[in-house]
Amino acid sequence: MGLIGCAVLAGLAVLRDRKNWPRWYAFVWPTPILAFCAALGAAVYYGLKEDVTVVDCRRNFYGVLRVLEESDDHGAYKSLEHGRIRHGVQYLDAEHRGAPTSYYVPNSGVGLALRFHPRREGLTGEASLKIGVIGLGAGTLAAYGRKGDVLRFYEIDPKAVEMSGRHFSYCRDTPARVNLVLGDARVMLERERNEGQAQGFDVLAVDAFSSDAIPMHLLTRECFDLYWEHLQPDGVLCVHVSNRFLELKPLVEGLALGRGFHALYVDNDEDDVIGADPNGWMLVTRNRAFLEAPEVKRLESKWERPKPMPEPWTDDYASLFSVLKS
Repeated sequence: MGLIGCAVLAGLAVLRDRKNWPRWYAFVWPTPILAFCAALGAAVYYGLKEDVTVVDCRRNFYGVLRVLEESDDHGAYKSLEHGRIRHGVQYLDAEHRGAPTSYYVPNSGVGLALRFHPRREGLTGEASLKIGVIGLGAGTLAAYGRKGDVLRFYEIDPKAVEMSGRHFSYCRDTPARVNLVLGDARVMLERERNEGQAQGFDVLAVDAFSSDAIPMHLLTRECFDLYWEHLQPDGVLCVHVSNRFLELKPLVEGLALGRGFHALYVDNDEDDVIGADPNGWMLVTRNRAFLEAPEVKRLESKWERPKPMPEPWTDDYASLFSVLKS
């Protein structure tokens, strides 16, 4: 609305000052009016889309959260959106309701970690996992939970917790035990460490970097050290790096290599999987058994590293310009 108002005011100002127009203004002055009409038309079109129903909409300090109901070839589904970013999808019919969707489909990076961790495969004599997730969304990763598993979600936005619990059933349906921690993930992890409560995660998924404004304090060297204090020695750190404007892969790889870890990239754009969205995950680990798993090696994606590589971020230094996509 602010942008549209500026366009209208600019057009009126130009029209009012005709006596001082240079000759070329005769061709330029309609531009703000045309821009206003285009913006208004786009807004009307989006608002009148027949296949989208706004089920719930809430605003707080962290922005606007909406639950939308839509449909595709597989049936009706609900999605959770924060601004323009989708944070989870769940189908409504019983057949597909428990399917992991969106950025978390089985062949996504986090899907591989949760399916092929050696502890899950029973190679260590155990089958259960302790899973940490930074960013609740719709709670989709709970779809991977099995009996004996523990899932611990960290979420900063209380409205996200409320709307996820009200409109999505992933956390209710899973046979795993689900714990929810409300607050900034780094602050809460530091508090747990200081109180002698290191979590010992087998898999820690950090899913907080899809929006235009990312929480930079979750991508620093000091924060990665904190992650490893809460991970098992053979644990897998999964970082969701899908972002329209920022290239986060080299940053994560630099942070991993600086601490002697291996980092692999899994790019997944399978549009034949139900409810899938294109996604990219960096998997950071020293777990050789996981890295050598045939399915993991098959789905590892090659990517071109920039020259020079961005300097790893710290709590004292971080630059978005170093990771802007060209």
